[in-house]
Amino acid sequence: MCRGSAVGAVGYARKAGSEGCAKHTLGAPLVPALGWTTVPLRPRDLDTSDGPWLFKDGLERLDPEAVSWQREPAHRFMTDRALPSDVRQGGLASFALASAMACLAEFEGAVESLFDTADAPPTRRYGVSLYSFGEKRFQTLYVDDRLPRDADGWPLRMCLAGNGESWPCVLEKAAAAYAGEYEGLANIDTSVSLTLLTGCTDVFEYSYVNYGGVAGFTKQWRDCQSITGGPVSYRAWADGGRGWWPKAPQDMFRLLVEWDEKDYLIMAGTEAGTLHDPYGEDSHAYSVLQVRGDVAGTGWDMVQVRNPWGKATFPGAWSDTDPRWDQNPEVFLALNPTFGDDGLFWMARDDFFWLLPKLFCCERSMGRKRAL
Repeated sequence: MCRGSAVGAVGYARKAGSEGCAKHTLGAPLVPALGWTTVPLRPRDLDTSDGPWLFKDGLERLDPEAVSWQREPAHRFMTDRALPSDVRQGGLASFALASAMACLAEFEGAVESLFDTADAPPTRRYGVSLYSFGEKRFQTLYVDDRLPRDADGWPLRMCLAGNGESWPCVLEKAAAAYAGEYEGLANIDTSVSLTLLTGCTDVFEYSYVNYGGVAGFTKQWRDCQSITGGPVSYRAWADGGRGWWPKAPQDMFRLLVEWDEKDYLIMAGTEAGTLHDPYGEDSHAYSVLQVRGDVAGTGWDMVQVRNPWGKATFPGAWSDTDPRWDQNPEVFLALNPTFGDDGLFWMARDDFFWLLPKLFCCERSMGRKRAL
């Protein structure tokens, strides 16, 4: 038994050859004949020990650049709920995947449903459900919370959340396990990332084009056959129109309103060099939270967007400090904007389409958004 522990206190014992622990009363005898060890582990030791009772997934091959694989001593998995701001860029394997994770966290319970636990288990073993493109269903991968580090001990991939939560790192690690290695995530796009996390295969991409003065959005669908993607083809619009023929911006906006009312997951991507995007086209995508047409009868069509990295916002019309809010009090009252360092901002329709010319829609009702 553990010395210094009162008889009757609860600890954890490990069965030989198993990956798990079981609750056991400290001071009570264990039966070696049944395969149990004779040293129950105290709960306070769980975060500081690296003994055989802690699960090791054997996935060190995922990152050849790693000097070591370490657990966080002061460990948290998910303190209350997953938030978009928990996803923090570091040496990310995929910006598209990270953006999709942040967008998914906008919806209540969506991220939480991917894990078999909301708390750090004694073994630090997590079951993560991801969509299998080959089997056409969700499958569960089991990973631990050891993360690849460089020679100075810094994480090589996604960083822990600001409050120390590790769920983004664990989710990224599970995706890397599915891909075969972290670098296997490097080329996956937003459509693949959304299907991987939601299981929804009805993910469509809309791109702004200009065909000799005929400008608007085309509709495409990627046949995701693996995590590396698949062939892309045009898909017919709901009204029967051909997907390669541009849909006018005002018609596209009406579709956005409809999708928002259905609680679909919507993301908007930048072109290189615009809207604080240092990463390039289709590598930095923003979450679309609200789409409001003709706000308060003023004629203004507005879109609320969140930067998944949580701080940089649009500096133009209808930004937090823009005088239009004072000049249009009816719009202010109808939208009730919050001004702060939260990555949330509003844009007028034309600015939205001009600066975010790529749209992604996951045509599945995701439920209530946390921010609303």
